[in-house]
Amino acid sequence: CPVNVLVPKLMDAYNHTILRGKDQAGIDRLQWHWGITPADPVLHECTECGICEEACTQKLPIRNRIKELQKAAAKSCS
Repeated sequence: CPVNVLVPKLMDAYNHTILRGKDQAGIDRLQWHWGITPADPVLHECTECGICEEACTQKLPIRNRIKELQKAAAKSCS
C-alpha cells in the first residue's frame, strides 16, 4: 500500500464482522486487539488505488470491505 493502510488488520476486523454477524464485532476487534479506535484516522487513509486488490492472492474486494468498516465505525461514533 503506498499510504501504508493496515490492510491485514482491517481485513482481520472485517472477518470478525462476518463471523459474528455484527458490525460492532469488527469495531471491537479493531479497538481491543489492534488498538485502533473508531475515530482513528487510519480507517480513512485508503485512497482506493486498488494496489492491494491486485496483490491479493485471494482476490478479495478489499476496498469495499474497508468502506464497510468505515461505515460501522461512523455508526459506533454517533
